[in-house]
Amino acid sequence: MVVQKQFAQAKVLDAPHQQVWDIISKATGLTDWLPVITSCRLEGEGENAKRYCETSDGKQLKETIDRIDHENFVFEYTIVEQNMMPISNYRGKYEVLKLENGKTQITWSSTFQVEEANLPAVEQGLTGLYQMGFEGLESLAKRQVA
Repeated sequence: MVVQKQFAQAKVLDAPHQQVWDIISKATGLTDWLPVITSCRLEGEGENAKRYCETSDGKQLKETIDRIDHENFVFEYTIVEQNMMPISNYRGKYEVLKLENGKTQITWSSTFQVEEANLPAVEQGLTGLYQMGFEGLESLAKRQVA
């Protein structure tokens, strides 16, 4: 049976809010902070731009940038086509929150459809992916400030 799933992970990064937001909101450059992505290009700019990414093992993602809200620090995207995971109708969102002492909280959330039998493996894969992304964002933001 196919189920609709919501999934989210959050982490406090030891990195400045504006740096983290600038990295995410430019919509490209995933190769700089998400190690699984080996190429990433953008067609167009801002909302409705198309993002094409490839992984080291040749898997491909085609995405549409849905929303870049510079006032509320929210970035949303839809995966239009992918062959990485057994999911469909994936919508992702980054929310970036400024904390005190130069720290930033980031929440990466998504909704998608998945066969119930595949849900544990998909959740495990997304947890690893999101954590890898958080670590990469923190590292890149710190390097850019230094």
